[in-house]
Amino acid sequence: MLNLSKVTTQSDVIPPGKYTATVTGATLIDTKSGGKMIKTELTIIGPVQAGKKIWELFNTENSNPKATEIGLSQLKTLCVALGYTNDQLQKFEIEMLLNKSVSIETKIESDTGFGEKARVKKYSPVKTDQFTTTTEDVPF
Repeated sequence: MLNLSKVTTQSDVIPPGKYTATVTGATLIDTKSGGKMIKTELTIIGPVQAGKKIWELFNTENSNPKATEIGLSQLKTLCVALGYTNDQLQKFEIEMLLNKSVSIETKIESDTGFGEKARVKKYSPVKTDQFTTTTEDVPF
């Protein structure tokens, strides 16, 4: 018996928007061309689409220097949005990404092999009061 309840279909693509997500996975993987990249898993925690996941790849070593430059720049953007300083990033470890939250803005991209999928367009720090509720917000 197969459990298909958690399988994503094209109709399940996360719509473009702004979300808060937590980095729930980060691993260094080898590329087909002999390079290296960091594969991250972001799990949305709100305000909608909670539990949905987005995967992003960051080239860290590539035979094409431009691909490496772009990947490292995108990775640093994520790290800064997570709150890390340049001093802290001098000793970057993949584990530093885990269990940290970030605001993301998503877009839809078409992938030849996978169809439409959500991609992160922008990373920014989480506003500390984003999920804060005061007694003034309660209607009773």
